[in-house]
Amino acid sequence: MYRALFEQAADGIFISDKQGRYVEVNRRGCQMLGYTREEMLDLSMQDLIPEEELARAPLRLDELRLGSSLRKRHHLRCKDGRLLTVEISARMLADGFFLGIVRDIGERELAEQELQRSNDLLQAIIKAAPVAIIGLDLEGNVQWVWNPATEKMLDWKAEEVMGRPFPSVPVEGMAEFRGFRERIRSGLTLDGVEVRRQRRDGSPIDYSIYATPLHDNGGGIIGNIAVLVDITEHKRMEEERQAHLRFFESMDRITRAMQGTNDLQQVMNDVLDIIWAIFGCDRAFLIYPCDPEAPSWRMLMERARPELPGASALGVEVAMDADAVKSFRTILDADGPVKFGPGSQHPLPPEVAKQFSIQSQLAMAIYPKTGQPWLFGLHQCSHERIWTPEEERLFHEIGRRLTDSLSSLLAYRNLRESERRLEKAERIAHVGWWERDYGAGCITLSDEASRIFGLPPTERCHDLATWHELIHPEDRPQIVQAAADALRGGPRYDVEYRVIRPNGEMRTVHSRGDARRAVEGQPRRMFGILQDITELRQAEDELRAGEERYRALYRDNPSMFFTLDGEGTIVSVNDFGASQLGYTPAELEGQSILNLFYAEDQAPAHEQMKVCLQHPRQIFHWQFRKVRKDGSLIWVEEYARAVDRPNRDISVLVVCQDITARKQLEAENEQLTAQFYQTQKVESLGRLAGGIAHDFNNLLIPIIGYTDLGLRELTAGSKLHADLTQVKKAAKRAADLTRKILAFSRQQVLELSVLDLNVVIVEFNQMLRRMIGEDVLLQTFLSSTLDPVKADRGQIEQVLMNLAINSRDAMPGGGKLSIETENAFLDEAYVRKYAGDLSPGRYIMLAVSDTGQGMDAETQRRIFEPFFTTKASGKGTGLGLAIAYGIIKQHQGHISVYSEPGHGTTFKIYLPQAKETLPGLLPSIKEPTSMFGTETVLVAEDEDMVRKLVCETLQAHGYDVVEAASPTGCLELASTRATIHLLLTDVIMPEMNGQELYRKLTAIHPNCRVLYMSGYTNHVIADLDILGKGVNFLQKPFTIQDLIKKVREVLE
Repeated sequence: MYRALFEQAADGIFISDKQGRYVEVNRRGCQMLGYTREEMLDLSMQDLIPEEELARAPLRLDELRLGSSLRKRHHLRCKDGRLLTVEISARMLADGFFLGIVRDIGERELAEQELQRSNDLLQAIIKAAPVAIIGLDLEGNVQWVWNPATEKMLDWKAEEVMGRPFPSVPVEGMAEFRGFRERIRSGLTLDGVEVRRQRRDGSPIDYSIYATPLHDNGGGIIGNIAVLVDITEHKRMEEERQAHLRFFESMDRITRAMQGTNDLQQVMNDVLDIIWAIFGCDRAFLIYPCDPEAPSWRMLMERARPELPGASALGVEVAMDADAVKSFRTILDADGPVKFGPGSQHPLPPEVAKQFSIQSQLAMAIYPKTGQPWLFGLHQCSHERIWTPEEERLFHEIGRRLTDSLSSLLAYRNLRESERRLEKAERIAHVGWWERDYGAGCITLSDEASRIFGLPPTERCHDLATWHELIHPEDRPQIVQAAADALRGGPRYDVEYRVIRPNGEMRTVHSRGDARRAVEGQPRRMFGILQDITELRQAEDELRAGEERYRALYRDNPSMFFTLDGEGTIVSVNDFGASQLGYTPAELEGQSILNLFYAEDQAPAHEQMKVCLQHPRQIFHWQFRKVRKDGSLIWVEEYARAVDRPNRDISVLVVCQDITARKQLEAENEQLTAQFYQTQKVESLGRLAGGIAHDFNNLLIPIIGYTDLGLRELTAGSKLHADLTQVKKAAKRAADLTRKILAFSRQQVLELSVLDLNVVIVEFNQMLRRMIGEDVLLQTFLSSTLDPVKADRGQIEQVLMNLAINSRDAMPGGGKLSIETENAFLDEAYVRKYAGDLSPGRYIMLAVSDTGQGMDAETQRRIFEPFFTTKASGKGTGLGLAIAYGIIKQHQGHISVYSEPGHGTTFKIYLPQAKETLPGLLPSIKEPTSMFGTETVLVAEDEDMVRKLVCETLQAHGYDVVEAASPTGCLELASTRATIHLLLTDVIMPEMNGQELYRKLTAIHPNCRVLYMSGYTNHVIADLDILGKGVNFLQKPFTIQDLIKKVREVLE
């Protein structure tokens, strides 16, 4: 029995000895390996196992000897060389032999490999699937599967959720989720169930669930595999489609309601009913006007729940308050709907919300083509409501449709109203219409036209021949001719004729009409109007005469005439008055007269108008400024009188004259007067100073001269020599002072030459830098194309130095001093406004600017006054700027100051452009080789001390001197001399001036030369132009050296 079982076993049974050699093998073992029993008994375990496998996993027989059992997978080499995959179970028998049971697992291995491939393919499919695939156990925990698509869709990683509850279910979806699990437990599937879950960030996601139960090997349900398909976009598109469908359905309902009737009230009520139903709101309404400037507003139309406040106020005027103004402005500023309340940036106005029980509002302004804007709105009163974008879009489109509908309905209403007014106007104005049908030979008359002809209004159609009988016989030809011309395409039918009514009464009518052509182009009809102008023609003659008088008085009068009502509104204005202000009469009529006044004059003008209204028939007079249409100002002088009218209204008649020119002249006169007084004051000081300086110069000449003579006689080291030296220094300082006085008094002699100011400034720079110090930065900005000036270089340098010193003193902490030049053209307007002492033309501008302390307006007004200074006592003479002013004025120029406290100062100087060009390089003047001479010099000087010093000095240097105390004596002495080489004469003397004396002297001695000397010059010297080209001049006071050198230069 044992042997039978051994041989019939399904697995191979191998028994080996203690060394591992086989001692017994059953039939199945031989079949598996392809050996016979005899062949097997010659082999051992090691012979059947491949060497590489045996090396990797030895048999470990020692472990079997110790009683262990062994189960291993090995490969055995068959007789034909192939490898057979087997599972070996081995143990040691009691006798020390080893028992091995070998099972062929090749087919199972193939099945496992196939299963593994299938599993790998399934995992690849799950991983690459575009839909989410998850595995859940029966408790709702994530197991087995959480593919990448799930990670992407829900934003949870597999390692974060595996073994944990499914995370995507919000709290409100838990009950539904448990229901799904119960279905799975029951073996049911989920086939496309749509749910809303959430992503990791809390955002909602819609997906469809396809789930099937998962069984274990025993067939029990252990969970489910679910496929989640994201349908969020699909749902969104479906919602949009539904929204579009609802939108178009709603708009269709609105459109049909708008097209139902031409009754504005009915259409709007129907539309509001539909809007109220579509939005499910508590109130839909229209307000007019949506104008924050209006005094009030009305809720013209409203659809609301009956229990809500506001319906009873329909059409009642509501005063405009601050809340309404703010809301209206917000709505008008927006391009579409505006939300108020929750979910918006605009809070509800508290008073309005309380009054109308509003919790949320949606509103927009609509703009019909006529009238002011309307306000279209919705209220939610029962609860807070956040309006959705879909609702806003629908509301916006309804608002646009309402705008178009309102425009049409308002236009229709206006048209109907115009027709009613036209009918009324026809009756009032006696205007009717007619239509002639020449094909039918009849004329159709309107009611009013029938009345004009004296025919019953019920009989509209009349025979043309019969109608002609009603026209005055004398007027019929012109009517026939006018109609024929119009029908031929000639002038428009326009005639005036007389009508004889059936009762014999004669009326005058005026008729106009146009020809109407048939389809084939032939004129068949005429349509026109006619007006009974009988009373008009009767009144025209009377009116014409009155109009002529009125036109002469009102329209054609070169004065501005205004008629105002009691509120100051312009009722009428003549053409001249309107044109003076830049308007047409139509533009002014209806405006408040106060709108024409300058803003600062409106309040006093209003007060004057009130006083005028309070005192009718009394004439009032005032002067104010008015604003022209172009913004310019004019001064007006007005005479006004209030007049009582028969209807108890009060009108104000105003006669207005433009006095702008007079005001400008007065202002200019005032300015010129001030300038005149200032100039007169300066001129008076100048004359006084000039006279003193002249006399002082005459005193200084002998002091300086005799001091020089005394110094020549003394040794340099003596005390008297030192004393006289101090006297000479003091005299020179006195001479400098007189020159300064002459400068600001403009009575010094100028040595004019053509100069390039740029050259003067550059060459004077070094001296200026030393004078202003290192802490002041000197900058120059000189024009490269500067025109020349004719000026005294020394005096210009004096001006620059005085201005630089003034700037330096204004910058105690340092700063910048800038000197700038450029060409300038001063036109009449600039000269009139800023430089009245100049003539229009070309000038050279010299500007000196600093970054100093600046000065106020009062200081600027007095800045050029002699002896005026803002410096502390002992720190300045107050002559620096006065001298600069005098020098510039003496050059026929202009100087002005521009300054503000804390912002520095700029002095601008304008000097006339020289007519001459700059001279070329002149040869240097050769110094005299000797200070002595033998020529005859005739000295004419009325000051004894000066004359005596000059004569003694010249005689001491070898000259033959002839001394004359007056011009007459000079001429007498000259006539006794054979030769006079040089006339040395004072400029201003009794009897005649120096130039006139020289002219007479040259009649006696033609070759005589002249040298003028003077302590100052005045207007006479300027008129004589003694410093013209080639004239020699010696400025008093002078030294002996100056005198001798100048005499020698003139003679040589």
